[in-house]
Amino acid sequence: MNISCVHSFLLRQKQVSLFLLALPLAAAIPVFAATETNLPVVSPNDNRASGGVLKNGVLTIKLELREARWYPDKDGGPSVTVMTFAEEGHAPQIPGPMIRVPEGTEIHASVRNLLSAPATLNGLHARPGEASDTIEIAPGQAREVNFKTGTTGTYFYSARTTKEADPTPAETPLSGAFIVDPAGQAPNDRVFVIGLWYELPDKEVLTVNGKSYPYTERLTYTQGEETHWRWINASVSEHAMHLHGFYYTVNSSGSAERDTIYSPEQRRKVVTEHLDSGGTMSATWVPEQIGNWVFHCHMVAHMGTEARLGHAEHAKHEGATYEDPADPADAAGFGGLVVKITILPKAGKEPTVTAAAAPTPRKLRLLVKERPATEQSLSGFAFQIQEGEAEPTDKLSVPGPLLVLTRGQPVEITVVNQLHKPTSIHWHGIELESYYDGLAGFGGSGTQISPPVPPGGTFIARMTPPRAGTFIYHTHWHDFDQLTGGLYGPLIVVEPGGKLDPETDKVFILSRGKLTDTGTPLLMNGKEQPRPLKLLKGRKYRFRLINITPNDADAVFTLKSGETVLQWRLVAKDGQGVPAAQAILKTATQIITVGETYDFEFQPDTPGELHLEAAGPFSHRWVIFPLVVTGK
Repeated sequence: MNISCVHSFLLRQKQVSLFLLALPLAAAIPVFAATETNLPVVSPNDNRASGGVLKNGVLTIKLELREARWYPDKDGGPSVTVMTFAEEGHAPQIPGPMIRVPEGTEIHASVRNLLSAPATLNGLHARPGEASDTIEIAPGQAREVNFKTGTTGTYFYSARTTKEADPTPAETPLSGAFIVDPAGQAPNDRVFVIGLWYELPDKEVLTVNGKSYPYTERLTYTQGEETHWRWINASVSEHAMHLHGFYYTVNSSGSAERDTIYSPEQRRKVVTEHLDSGGTMSATWVPEQIGNWVFHCHMVAHMGTEARLGHAEHAKHEGATYEDPADPADAAGFGGLVVKITILPKAGKEPTVTAAAAPTPRKLRLLVKERPATEQSLSGFAFQIQEGEAEPTDKLSVPGPLLVLTRGQPVEITVVNQLHKPTSIHWHGIELESYYDGLAGFGGSGTQISPPVPPGGTFIARMTPPRAGTFIYHTHWHDFDQLTGGLYGPLIVVEPGGKLDPETDKVFILSRGKLTDTGTPLLMNGKEQPRPLKLLKGRKYRFRLINITPNDADAVFTLKSGETVLQWRLVAKDGQGVPAAQAILKTATQIITVGETYDFEFQPDTPGELHLEAAGPFSHRWVIFPLVVTGK
């Protein structure tokens, strides 16, 4: 599979999506119920068990390539005809049957092509391997291959029936997990494969283990239980994988062919991780708070209802039915690449929601307002922060005002919705109780479920930030218009007794503006053309970089002097300080995906003109923030 070409293809389509997501759909995408009555129906593969038979150190597996009818949402709902892998004598699966064996196992695999076109098979070979190591299978023929696993890691296999750079929609499900475990070690993790079926010009259906939210598997763990995951992005798009409420540790990252398992000093704790097309990762996390949470792609196009085949507008076609899922969280716009998680209390503990914050909490009001149009900007939305009785006097601006909290200090933030539509505010990266996290209709536990904030209504969010760092507050209504309209802002937590020094702490927040005739502009601190920022030679600065665009998952930040890329020192990611081995001077360029924050230390050594550039490669847009260094 030529991942880079396929990836570029869908990125081109997302440029169109940025337009369409801001508008009502004018017509239904022509999804169809398959007319072939003899096609087998796909069985979603939860990847809990390996395919084949393992005996005496040899795994024997017999695979088939065949067409099938796939229901990525509700069984019996809208469907598409796709190409799949199946084990001989079993139903086709999406993703394909998992191959999971201990390191050193010999694999005897056969693949029969029941499709009408020749197929190219990739990935049934030892690891590490090469993408060029493929097997050609003519229609009606079978091929056999024998090999030893190679190195421990997280991989996948795949197939294509075309030689074009771009896959056909029907080919997109042709992949399956290939996991090589350490010899003598029993598996203790779950495996999840991300899929993406598409239809031109811009329709994308996102799935996890063959199903799209709200029909993805619900995960349940116990408070304090160490949890292990492997994620395989077999789709043709990158993703920004965000966990609410907790950090997770990335233990390895790789691809279909190679895996890099990190030493302890190489691992990173994150709340959001960029998972490239064809990428893999393994992760560990410990849920300390009970309640309902989610793990999802932070791209609006991948976590909204438009990312489902069963979305009402996309299901208006002959032979299809649509029913709103019985899940109130969908009122906030969930769909697609979303997995919901429930954390149960330890034995003997009952779930509770704090009735009041700890003694003498700091009290703030976050006003959510309509923002009128000006000569310089379109109408939209904005935040204001009020502390005390006095009404805020600062003008409505984008991004929202800097919200500074203190580690260990309880705070109550009353969200006041002055819009004409509901909203919900998420405290991105902050560890807090589920009820206050901003998951309208799902957050909380038991019968205490987080409500949306209705027009004219209020909601009190209570939290005691446990760590200092760079975070985000933003709308979680999954409304493209609310996000691009201005409902986001930087949230900085400082140490007790500390202060944010505006002279040395510099926040740069990347976002998108509202839809115009030329698209959605890329903004830095709310501006297409930011004014120059003055820096002093020899002074040490902390650059806090944030990406809260809707879909720029591969945004690249670069600090330059002319065409020369400078150096900076990584300090923190997602509010978490990095190990000393990672806090080194490095070339000042960094991919920052949607929902990530990075802190870098930078000390200019000569006067002159610099610039911080942020580029959205797939949209061919960029924004440049001028920096002027002067002598002391």
